[in-house]
Amino acid sequence: MYFYKGEKSVEGWEKFINGGYKQLEGENIPRKASSLGAFVREIKSIWKQLMIVVGEHPLHLVGIFTFVCVMVYISFIGVNWLNNKLEKMGNNDEKEKEGKAEGKTVEATDDKKKLKKE
Repeated sequence: MYFYKGEKSVEGWEKFINGGYKQLEGENIPRKASSLGAFVREIKSIWKQLMIVVGEHPLHLVGIFTFVCVMVYISFIGVNWLNNKLEKMGNNDEKEKEGKAEGKTVEATDDKKKLKKE
């Protein structure tokens, strides 16, 4: 990239465009930073900070590791619970469809669902 510092007239611009820029030293245009580069820099920064904390207070690493393990365990419990609920709902829907197909009605009670023949 070249910066024009000559006279501000049509003739001055024409001289610059038609070869006057070759007498000047150009500057490199910096590339736009990518989001991946920014992400990598952020991860490196976090890693450096973590290593400083671990170097000064090694028992903090145990706390961090324990926290991560507990959160992963709680997440697995929550996902398993949700899958069981969805599976039960799907099974109940299938039973209702089977009951309608056989000419049975479903009566909802407080404790459980009962099938009655019509």
